Amino acid sequence: MSPPDPKPDPTLDPLSDAFVGVHNLRDDAPLSDELCLFVESLRLDERELPPTLDARVQAYVAERPELRRAVAELALHHELLSTAPALRVPDGFAERVLAARPVHTAAGRPVLRRLAAAAALLLAVSLGWELTHPVHTLADADTARGRWIVDELQPDPFGPLEIDAALRERLPGPLDAAGEPAAPPSDAEPPR
Repeated sequence: MSPPDPKPDPTLDPLSDAFVGVHNLRDDAPLSDELCLFVESLRLDERELPPTLDARVQAYVAERPELRRAVAELALHHELLSTAPALRVPDGFAERVLAARPVHTAAGRPVLRRLAAAAALLLAVSLGWELTHPVHTLADADTARGRWIVDELQPDPFGPLEIDAALRERLPGPLDAAGEPAAPPSDAEPPR
């Protein structure tokens, strides 16, 4: 059983919130793809790097084809961005944009306030009407008395369901004599 991998130092991971930045890069920093891309971006920006770390990163990148492609794309993007013409924002641009945006307040929209007040009034009137004029429902006699077929299926709430008896009472078949209980089967032999 091998020992667990040591936890990477978050101060050396450019994607970590605890990253300490360029000035604290050490020559002996453990290499990862993210750290190599970060070092390559520093090289493209012509920033000063620890010489041993720079050599280690170049060797690390040379061994990995996917990382070499990522570094080549990074260099291409850097070149495209650095050769683009510089654009200058005219003076007062931000102030003009902020002044031109519409103001979204309730005071600025009296139509919406009136519409909301009308909807609230309509809701209050309809709710009051419904509470003072209940709907009359028509029900058959069994429903009005609260009798349900379920009560016949299980007369005792803790007893077994008596589905056969309840259904025979509601829908008697041709073998059920009206008002006579069915005779239990006898164990005696039938006459010959």
